[in-house]
Amino acid sequence: MDGASLGILFGLIAMVGYGLDHAIMKVPLKSLGVRKTIFFRNIFLSALLFAVLALFWQDAVFSQYYLLIAVGIALIGYIGLASFAKGLRVGKAGVVTPIANSSLVFTILFAVAFFSEALTPIQLLAIALIIAGIILESVNFRHFKESGILSPSSGIPFALLTCLLWGLIYFLLKIPVTVLGPILTSFVFELGILVFSGAGMLITRKPFGGVNRKMIPYLALVGIFGALGTVFFNLGITYASVSIIAALTAANPLVTVLYGRLAYKDRLNAKQYLALLLMVAGVAAIALY
Repeated sequence: MDGASLGILFGLIAMVGYGLDHAIMKVPLKSLGVRKTIFFRNIFLSALLFAVLALFWQDAVFSQYYLLIAVGIALIGYIGLASFAKGLRVGKAGVVTPIANSSLVFTILFAVAFFSEALTPIQLLAIALIIAGIILESVNFRHFKESGILSPSSGIPFALLTCLLWGLIYFLLKIPVTVLGPILTSFVFELGILVFSGAGMLITRKPFGGVNRKMIPYLALVGIFGALGTVFFNLGITYASVSIIAALTAANPLVTVLYGRLAYKDRLNAKQYLALLLMVAGVAAIALY
């Protein structure tokens, strides 16, 4: 298997990891809220990545400069999460979520502009199908009609900020990964989000306690699948272009929706089935061509 094919395989694993992470996170989110869920998720995630790092310690390269870059990316990640949570709190999920999930557009624009990545016509079509599927899966056209487009109360300005920041993250991760390696970068990035989310809870005086024991297995699972997503995304971009791996990873709603259908018996409408079909077509085109 050549490097590009290996990168695509890693991107598909990252897609599954993040998809299951987001699907299972639905349970603790209802019980704990966004900030507390992210904090405890990242405790499990960081502990797991530390164990993986201990096993592959010899593959890591320690550079203070690039470690600081990874921490800076983690800060951007936390600000993006906080912005997304704020958008959901003041706006409607059917408006905020599809805008935020369009971050792939920015990742590709940055990668093409700064990494000089080139995409074939088939790859461009595949990415367009994935983006269309992501947006269609979560968009609620009625909510868009009811929202004031640029009003802060619509949540759209926060969604746009999230979209930009998330797009920036997956572009920037290539920089520390090339020096620190994928595992050390993953650990520093996720540990940074843990530290920043804990600091955010302290500043806003959010309580750390009150976690039901029943939530611990769910938090552990989202930590495991989140670690899988982060590590294999970073592995993927060491072998293939950021644009391609980001596109595959961004198709994770495909896994999330299918899991919801099987585990939570969620009903899917015609729009969602069409969205899934578009994402499958896009992923297949990237994987096969």
